[in-house]
Amino acid sequence: MSFSQVPTGLLSPSQARQQLALAKDWAYVDSWLESKYAGRPIPGFERNADTLAALLSLAAFNEAADEKNALLAQVESKALSELRAEADADPNAPLLVALEECLSQSGRQSLEAISSLSVILACPSVSPEAIGSAIISQTESLRDMHRRCARIDVQQKALEAELAACRALLASLEADPILHPAASLAEKTAERIRATKQISSKLAEYRSRISSLPAREEEEEEEEEDVDDAHAITVGDVVALEREVRVCEAAAKEAEGRVKVFKGLPWDKRQARGQVENAVRELDRLVAKRDGLFEGLVEEGSGRVEMKKR
Repeated sequence: MSFSQVPTGLLSPSQARQQLALAKDWAYVDSWLESKYAGRPIPGFERNADTLAALLSLAAFNEAADEKNALLAQVESKALSELRAEADADPNAPLLVALEECLSQSGRQSLEAISSLSVILACPSVSPEAIGSAIISQTESLRDMHRRCARIDVQQKALEAELAACRALLASLEADPILHPAASLAEKTAERIRATKQISSKLAEYRSRISSLPAREEEEEEEEEDVDDAHAITVGDVVALEREVRVCEAAAKEAEGRVKVFKGLPWDKRQARGQVENAVRELDRLVAKRDGLFEGLVEEGSGRVEMKKR
């Protein structure tokens, strides 16, 4: 797009600035494409905002890569020139070339082996002392890596054992019927609560009746002597009533004990299962904390063993 493609109608200052910036961007893209195609015809393409944004990004990336390559080429050329200058200034260069030409096949192979070994060991010197020291250092590093691998294997086995124990514990928890209540749990709980309330109400009634027995006896003593003895409460009736009360109290305590097992759980089955799953997650968190402590103990023990060996 050139300035001739800008609309000739009246434009606001902001629109004019936008059109000018757009024209400059297209001019930059066109010049970049011409430099890349080097006289060859540029393929046709649709000129829109998306195409312009993509071409601008590509041009910026390409220029950055070109600058990087140019810098690398400049550095390499400078380094090569310095090496050549050093080689030309070295008075022993002709002697080294002559010695290399006079070497036999085995001598060339030995020289290449020494140079390769020096490069592999990152040893700038090819003296036997330097190469031997580098080999010893590499051997110590290899031995240290083997020790670390052994410690990692021990920790891995310990973690695998802990993982197996955690999985077994999880399986046992999942198989525990307490954590998986039956479908009729809500009905049984409601039934037991109703039975407990009935027994509690009867217990209160029986207690009130027992407490009112002395008053009744006094009233009966004040009554006329011609009251039918069959309607009077005897000691045997009181004993039988006390036994019944004790039986009801035992039944009430048993029902309360059964209901306390489900204390704290909501009435909804899903909510109860959610609380159980939260407890399982808390157990996993504690197990992870224990694993971290165990790993720290293993590392500390390994460090002490190494210090004793040294």
